[in-house]
Amino acid sequence: MRNFAIILVLIFALQSCSSISFTNAQPEDTPPIQEFPEKIIGRFLNQEDTLVIDRTSFVFADGDIVSISGDLTPPGAVLKKMDDWYVLSLQDDTQWWVFPFKISKDRITVYYSDMEEDEQKLIDNFKGNMEVQKVFKDGKLDYYLISPSKRQFSQLLKKGLFSEKKIFIRI
Repeated sequence: MRNFAIILVLIFALQSCSSISFTNAQPEDTPPIQEFPEKIIGRFLNQEDTLVIDRTSFVFADGDIVSISGDLTPPGAVLKKMDDWYVLSLQDDTQWWVFPFKISKDRITVYYSDMEEDEQKLIDNFKGNMEVQKVFKDGKLDYYLISPSKRQFSQLLKKGLFSEKKIFIRI
């Protein structure tokens, strides 16, 4: 499972100098969903990337190479719903990588954070009200480890913490 999460993070955050992870699956105090919604079961394409979703599992292929596959089996992968957002949380040892996504008729839009300066300022603004830990590797900021409440997570979504996106179209 650790390699699964690391690969996913690399795929969605290669451009980032630093990234963000969470102490728990998000959003807090929200029950997990055991299956993907019926409306997104199928095959989706993003340029050369393919995403295949079944009821309880998914496969992400970068070109012809299967980069990620997994199923919704807690504790390693948790799917939750909050308002019109779905949130996939993937556990890597003691931290969680979080990918909010939205569903429309024939597309899935996956959001992620590349931790640009504006996003780092947003995290810094929450420091007084939320546990924020900066994790360094080789003297450089590697990632933030944060622990938001459900309300704070909602605010982070609305304020654009996850500003980057990948759009997958049904094929």
